[in-house]
Amino acid sequence: MKKLIINAPYLTRLAILRGALKLEVLGMKRSRTPTVYSLVKKEFGFKGSKQSVLDQFCTFYEVQKRDYAERHYIANGGIVPGGNHALH
Repeated sequence: MKKLIINAPYLTRLAILRGALKLEVLGMKRSRTPTVYSLVKKEFGFKGSKQSVLDQFCTFYEVQKRDYAERHYIANGGIVPGGNHALH
């Protein structure tokens, strides 16, 4: 089965934020800018420790990605963009 590639600026931004937040949880820091942790908490309203916010954000990202894929699947008449494979 071919992997579904999603090309949407919103989901791309979420994926970048998720990756940066994972790095912050591991101890990396951004210089001279607000932390991704604070940006995600402020923008999405999550509360808790860095690990807790990461877990909430990963769940949020997966839901957004699945919803986007389902909308595209339906809008394309059941055809997954980039191939003729069914969405599972």
